Amino acid sequence: MKNGTTSADISYDKLFARLSDVSCPADLEQTIVHTIYVKETHAAEVRFAFLGTLSVASVAGLVTSSIYISHDVARSGFEQYLMLSFSDSSVLLIYWKQFALSLIETLPLVGVVAFLSALGLFIWSAAKAAANGFRVFAKMA
Repeated sequence: MKNGTTSADISYDKLFARLSDVSCPADLEQTIVHTIYVKETHAAEVRFAFLGTLSVASVAGLVTSSIYISHDVARSGFEQYLMLSFSDSSVLLIYWKQFALSLIETLPLVGVVAFLSALGLFIWSAAKAAANGFRVFAKMA
């Protein structure tokens, strides 16, 4: 093996020397690019439809959870504790630990978590749907 060549290099040289030139169709590259474009556009359409539906469902969740929060705040007395903080601040400074615990205890935590979850889901799905919508509607223009 001269000049740093190995037996594998020589074997590959013999193998490739026996191969004939392969001709490709003239429009192969354009066909591949067009197929990729069609598949990416279809995937964007599916994502747009799914994320759009998810956005609408999360708006329904926002409305439902906000109604639940308003009913739960009225039932728990949370707003009364909250108004107490604005009426007598001197008592609030003395008993701030008890006041904070009472405020946390009456907070409608389940409704707040549901509302924030629905809000986060709406923001995420609406942003993703908009990004896919630009791709879908760009091909129509």
